[in-house]
Amino acid sequence: MVGNMDAIIHTEQLTKRYGATTALDRLDLDIYPGEIFGLLGPNGAGKTTAIKLVLNLILPTSGTVTLFGRPPGNISIMSRVGYLPEVLSVHDYLKASEFLRFHGQLCGIKSNLLTPRIDRLLDLVGLSAHRRQTLRSFSKGMLQRIGFAQALINDPQLLILDEPTSGLDPIGRKEMRDIFLNLKEQGVAIILNSHILSEIEKSCDRVGILKHGELIHLAETAYLSDSPDSTARAVEIQVNNRSDALMTLLDHACVSIRDNGKKLSLTLKRSVDISDIPRIVETAGAELVALIPIKETLEDLFYRLISSADGGKK
Repeated sequence: MVGNMDAIIHTEQLTKRYGATTALDRLDLDIYPGEIFGLLGPNGAGKTTAIKLVLNLILPTSGTVTLFGRPPGNISIMSRVGYLPEVLSVHDYLKASEFLRFHGQLCGIKSNLLTPRIDRLLDLVGLSAHRRQTLRSFSKGMLQRIGFAQALINDPQLLILDEPTSGLDPIGRKEMRDIFLNLKEQGVAIILNSHILSEIEKSCDRVGILKHGELIHLAETAYLSDSPDSTARAVEIQVNNRSDALMTLLDHACVSIRDNGKKLSLTLKRSVDISDIPRIVETAGAELVALIPIKETLEDLFYRLISSADGGKK
């Protein structure tokens, strides 16, 4: 079947099984130019399997995947892809500039183009002063930076980055995020796989959450919990005359209650609306002083969906 011609990555019912174990189950997903997409899930959820299928490192059991409208694996297609694995294997006797030159030569980049590109990338990732330093002397954060530079050596239109900010300090993460946004403006599609959910929320346009090989949630980061299948809302309240009766009524209305001293942070059940809270407080004989709706963070959403018995599926 012909993929979505606007999508850089298009999958239909993409499935990978190992014997009786289903690593990825019927994944339908489109990734578009100029989009930063966060691929999330606990360990063993199928993230790495999905990436390997897209990169043609493994073959699907069933379903299809296309890159730039064509099946992956073709050299001309894969030359438009940059990849940073979670664990980067390097020839640690090479100097930083030699490492990038080696990868540039593997990509078939001509020498007259490669030398200025190496200079530009070393400057971009903050390693210009370390260009003659061997990789064996690099810190984890420096290795992450040089790994990112090699993913960019071929000026890719699609970047797949596995834990790209691991080992970076807050300043380094901010610098990396700025690079992502600049690449996005140039039309590059980026897939981020990371356990640092706050960074994903700041960087990504959309997120997909995998659990047990299934895509259980797909949403824009600006509207994480606004979809029709959202199962809970969060609100913070301050009350006078708090009582056991009030806590009992709230317990029936909430998925969780966190006591912050003067305030209560409530996660409401799907059947309960925020407008029901004043009535509940009044019924218990308490006085509502303040009611503040709280936007659910990506970390909140992730924990809720992964922890739920049904996996968040509706």
